[in-house]
Amino acid sequence: KKPPPPPPWFSRCLQPDRLMDDLGLSEKDKTSSIFTGEEEIFAFRRTVSRLSEMQTEAYWTAGKKSKAKA
Repeated sequence: KKPPPPPPWFSRCLQPDRLMDDLGLSEKDKTSSIFTGEEEIFAFRRTVSRLSEMQTEAYWTAGKKSKAKA
């Protein structure tokens, strides 16, 4: 069973340049090491990946098997 498609706003969140534009940051700000957004983008992608995985039948089946072994 395939996980559901991501919500419509999801792809916009994965485009750091668009996010910077939306925030009104200049070219100088975009290269600043203070706010690159890389860690946040990684964390967001990982969260979406985990939540998508948790919606699969395989995830829940594996969880039931591991509880049975304990």
